[in-house]
Amino acid sequence: MLFLSTSKSSHRQHCMKKKIPAKKKILEKQASDSYHHGDLKKAIILKSEEILEKAGIEGLSLRDIAADLGVSHAAPYRHFPRKIDLLFILAIRGFRDLAEEMRLAWESSENPVERLRSSGTRYVKLALKHPRRTELMFGGTLACESEVPEELEAIGKEAFMGLFRIIEDGQARGIFRSGDPLGFSFTLWSLVHGFAVLINGKQIPPQVFQDRSLDTILESSLSSILDGVVL
Repeated sequence: MLFLSTSKSSHRQHCMKKKIPAKKKILEKQASDSYHHGDLKKAIILKSEEILEKAGIEGLSLRDIAADLGVSHAAPYRHFPRKIDLLFILAIRGFRDLAEEMRLAWESSENPVERLRSSGTRYVKLALKHPRRTELMFGGTLACESEVPEELEAIGKEAFMGLFRIIEDGQARGIFRSGDPLGFSFTLWSLVHGFAVLINGKQIPPQVFQDRSLDTILESSLSSILDGVVL
């Protein structure tokens, strides 16, 4: 009787053990089935952006993303065979946002000075909103790749040309100093980008912010930059 009882108990335990992975497979299949027509790819991108800002590039893992989304470990690799492929997409989205901010700066005013001021403000605020993505966009991780997607190169150029157009237009209208518009654009870009990097890296002394808001400090910094451009 003890033998029979033990056998039945063992049999029940064995059956229970077999049900667990089966249930897991069903849940994973249901999760996978819930993503259709590119929904999974979009979900992976959105989740990766969230993780990137929290943990940085090193903390980004396709397997962890799959676990968070409740899909199989292999599912993300169907859309992004390598981690670098996902990073390229994140950078493209970042430059797309930047290009849009430069477009909005152009449309914000008919005055080249105000356009330039708006472009600087928008650049810094976007960088502060997405600090880790900004590091990805301008860091060495992607630059070290031998092959960069044409889309990334194109959208990066578009974002830069948004600033270049403002400078070129201001010079053509006799409002900005004459000179190489490309050189001016790179100089201004470097100054504004450096300001954002220093803030993100908490390298600006606390006393600078004493009794002053970020907008006030940004306005003061941009005014100093504009003094070197406006006639």
